[in-house]
Amino acid sequence: MEGSSGNLAADSHWALALSVRDAARKIGISRSSMYEILNQGIGPATVKLGRRRVIRLQELDRWLAGREADVYRVVQ
Repeated sequence: MEGSSGNLAADSHWALALSVRDAARKIGISRSSMYEILNQGIGPATVKLGRRRVIRLQELDRWLAGREADVYRVVQ
């Protein structure tokens, strides 16, 4: 069963994981910036599926929440 967009990866209502490109798009950064973050070891955990690298939505949300907490601590 596909989401309304016809693309499971693009329709996060159905997707449990996103490609690195779709995850980057979801949070508003470029694909190359996302790969840079991942290669530095400071990004969300990824899962290797064959040749693809995906990010579970739950992990992306957890990572973003942690980043927000870091920014909040610096501001105070």
